[in-house]
Amino acid sequence: STLALFLIQAIARKEELQVTEEDLLTELQSIADRNNVGLDEVREYYKNQPGLTNQLGMELLERKVRTFLRESADVTPGEAPVAGAAPAAEDSDD
Repeated sequence: STLALFLIQAIARKEELQVTEEDLLTELQSIADRNNVGLDEVREYYKNQPGLTNQLGMELLERKVRTFLRESADVTPGEAPVAGAAPAAEDSDD
């Protein structure tokens, strides 16, 4: 959806997450391996399909954002989040 795309881009911008040329090459190699073709053939195919290249870039960016969100999430097992609730205050032993 448009909102999801906007959120992904906003988080990526804020957290300075980017898709690098290395990320693209790694993914293209993975595609080549899965399809038993050479990397050059896959690169040429994507080069001739600019819409697919953009889509691939967005998919990779979404993966990076999802990974970032999972790694930075602070979830207590067994505790369901409550929509709109303020975070609980940390106990202090000062």
